[in-house]
Amino acid sequence: MGHFQSGKTGNYIGLICKAADAGYKIIIVLAGMHKNLLSQTQMRLYKGFLGYESNPKSDIVSIIGVGEIVLTLRIRPFYATYRADNGGFNARLARSLVISNEQLIP
Repeated sequence: MGHFQSGKTGNYIGLICKAADAGYKIIIVLAGMHKNLLSQTQMRLYKGFLGYESNPKSDIVSIIGVGEIVLTLRIRPFYATYRADNGGFNARLARSLVISNEQLIP
């Protein structure tokens, strides 16, 4: 929680990047409940962590920042939510990820 334009998203994108560099396998972001703000946050996470920028009015994707570094598929981040109105996390998506509790324990 914080004031508008106070750097919250930038700070947790930095924290997410550090967590990924430190070897964390699963990172969960709880970002709010208003669709327009969730979409904005998702776009910033795409840019800051995944390395691409998407246009909300088309399917055009531009590779930027960290996305320009050639990565093997083995280390490319996977994300489970999308900007679409029905792109949030839900029970069906959780079942499709096939991650058991045993796999989460180091």
